[in-house]
Amino acid sequence: MSNVFPRITQLINAQAIPEQFRNIVGSSIEQLLGDTCYTDLFVNVSREGDAGFYSLLLLLNEPIGFEISGTNGLAIRLNPPVTPIDGFQTALPITVNYDIEMLRYITGLKIQNFAEFPLFFLECLLKLHRPVTSRC
Repeated sequence: MSNVFPRITQLINAQAIPEQFRNIVGSSIEQLLGDTCYTDLFVNVSREGDAGFYSLLLLLNEPIGFEISGTNGLAIRLNPPVTPIDGFQTALPITVNYDIEMLRYITGLKIQNFAEFPLFFLECLLKLHRPVTSRC
């Protein structure tokens, strides 16, 4: 593996990945992340932090695909690099975009707190709600 490209573990902490995903992957998530590099990282977050765009190209040593049986080695590979990238077999473009206007209006709200989104959303609405007292 190349020393030119940074490892994805510089961006993602393996311990922060939910257990449910770890069970799906089945292998050691640390090993999977440790063998993955990235390039072309682009980050754009609004001043208020309510909208953001992240883009990068994941580089994997192993090809992703399958061999067609009975063809003496003919294989279909998913996302091979268009131009050779220092021995990497797969290049996966990843893009994440979010726009949560609520972040503008509630001070101290962090996007990391959205793990339990439905309950957290309700709590945010309750914080925004200003009860009107009736005079009967």
